Amino acid sequence: MLRPFVFRRYIDFSVIQSLRNMKGMIAREVRRRGLTDNIKLGAGGIREIEFIVQVFQLIRGGREPSLQSRSLLPTLSAIAELHLLSENDAEQLRVAYLFLRRLENLLQSINDEQTQTLPSDELNRARLAWAMDFADWPQLTGALTAHMTNVRRVFNELIGDDESETQEESLSEQWRELWQDALQEDDTTPVLAHLSEDDRKQVLTLIADFRKSWISAPSGREDVRCSTI
Repeated sequence: MLRPFVFRRYIDFSVIQSLRNMKGMIAREVRRRGLTDNIKLGAGGIREIEFIVQVFQLIRGGREPSLQSRSLLPTLSAIAELHLLSENDAEQLRVAYLFLRRLENLLQSINDEQTQTLPSDELNRARLAWAMDFADWPQLTGALTAHMTNVRRVFNELIGDDESETQEESLSEQWRELWQDALQEDDTTPVLAHLSEDDRKQVLTLIADFRKSWISAPSGREDVRCSTI
């Protein structure tokens, strides 16, 4: 089910840049949270298919009533019929969406929990491969990779791939996010990945304490506010 929003008849082209910025935020969040095995939030996952469809709803939905459905698959069919995507791309997205949704349902049924993360143990991997009609785990992950690669390609072609940030910019962004976030102890922020679990917890605690003391100072409130802009 797609989230509803107001369909505008005319589009401000600054929206395109906003979508690029949103895409960058999604990509950074995926890296920050280590979501490479998450079939919903990871690159090429369910969320990106939903994002692709909603981009066309945002840009053309005000003029094309067929794009105003809250159901993804009918909207995707309308996108293809309007030649906004090639038939091949639309079909690849449709097949990938059905595959990922089926996989998600089976994932959640294994241990009866809300999850979109692939299992790491051999037993649940074997059970999932069998339920998805594959001979083994490598065959399943091979098919999954192919689907998610197709989704990511369309996603990048639609919004534009401007993620070619330098290593220094990437590191700076990770530290900025580390400073702004809630700093949970189980955070897997890549900038701290080289540390042991105990050292990582100590660093997170140190940053959290420093941030609290900084915010409590009169000049610190303004400095912290500016750092989040």
